[in-house]
Amino acid sequence: MVDTTASQVYLGYTENKAAEAAVKATEGLCAVTEDGAVAQTYFYSTSCGFGAGSEEVWSADGTFSGKGKSYLQPQKYGDFEKPETEEDWLAFWQDWEKTGYDDMSPWYRWKVYFGCSQLTEVLQKTLPASANCMVDGKISDFGKLQSIAVTRRGAGGIVMEVALTFEGGKAVIKTENAIRKALSPTKITIGEPIYLQRKESDSLTGHTMLPSGFFAIKEMKNEKGELTGIAFYGGGNGHGVGMSQYGAKGLAAEGKTAAEIISYYFPGTTVEKVL
Repeated sequence: MVDTTASQVYLGYTENKAAEAAVKATEGLCAVTEDGAVAQTYFYSTSCGFGAGSEEVWSADGTFSGKGKSYLQPQKYGDFEKPETEEDWLAFWQDWEKTGYDDMSPWYRWKVYFGCSQLTEVLQKTLPASANCMVDGKISDFGKLQSIAVTRRGAGGIVMEVALTFEGGKAVIKTENAIRKALSPTKITIGEPIYLQRKESDSLTGHTMLPSGFFAIKEMKNEKGELTGIAFYGGGNGHGVGMSQYGAKGLAAEGKTAAEIISYYFPGTTVEKVL
């Protein structure tokens, strides 16, 4: 076990009898695909009400040309309709009373606000090191941010591409991880601290990346039509592929068994003893 995301940031805990019993009860069990292979059971903290397909999230070259696995596809995790437009997605994440399997998580809904100058300064620092970032012009000559927009979403709503227009150039960032890192909600020198507001929980500062790629953008402009501020309304925490841990907890509270939960998050798989 290591203290990174490779072992879910395992830092060491006193042994828990319920956890020990669960490990023993499931010894040798795996989620198995229809062709008999052991499934890649990815998981993350919290869904916003939707999950993403693996091909929408992991793309080394930013082309999203890979073929996703049949059991790692976009899904809905609640009793609501899927938004269709950017305005619909914004309204969906602005609704902090929306119920879903993950609604007990503080990460189910969140909001971040940047002043235009703040976000410009952040991007001037993060874009040069950003993966899957295509730049038209020299970043040092970009000047002030003029607009930001989501230009591609996955079937489950995850942001796959964001376009940025500056006074002296343009940039496009692809893949949710690169986008989340580029839009780092951390003050550098300009303005007040940048707060990450969460559902029924304390606000955070100093977060190095957006909690998830499930968000919509609201631009604020003055009477001249100039960008003055940007708010990101979103939900969830993590990459969004596979099983949501808070969602699994919510389904368990409804009486679902472990095998039922696994088959729900990884459709087409069955739990079998393989070791």
